[in-house]
Amino acid sequence: MFKTYFGDVTSGYLQRLPFIGYIALLYVLFFALMLAGAASLGLAENLIGGDLQETQAMLQKKLGIPVIITIAVSLFLFIFATLNLEAKRIRDMGLPGWWTLLAVWVISVVIIAIVNIVAGSDPVLSRTISSAMSAIGVLALIFIPSDTFSGNKE
Repeated sequence: MFKTYFGDVTSGYLQRLPFIGYIALLYVLFFALMLAGAASLGLAENLIGGDLQETQAMLQKKLGIPVIITIAVSLFLFIFATLNLEAKRIRDMGLPGWWTLLAVWVISVVIIAIVNIVAGSDPVLSRTISSAMSAIGVLALIFIPSDTFSGNKE
């Protein structure tokens, strides 16, 4: 499983059904990690006596840097694993994985910038466009068959 998420960075392939399973598992694990963090903050608040500001100040004083590093590393690993899975799926469709991801990201940034310029930097519209583009990308990765762009017409 770790090899699927973090290995075969330049040469791995992932078909549609395994991609769906691995990406769903990754999101569930990340959600569980965030839920555990929120639950531990709530538990610490109850142990201290119910004052949220006091709890946050105490936790920041005692655990500030290690918690920030843990969150940053977790977020980096989640993003890398997601991008690696997407690159493997893109390679399975017959395109260069990381270069295609970079091109899609650049196109997305340009579209969001154009929308922000035209709409006057409306954060709701920008977030909606970004979410819609992300959903379209994931749906494309799920529904486009293997070897569609490779030229291997069988």
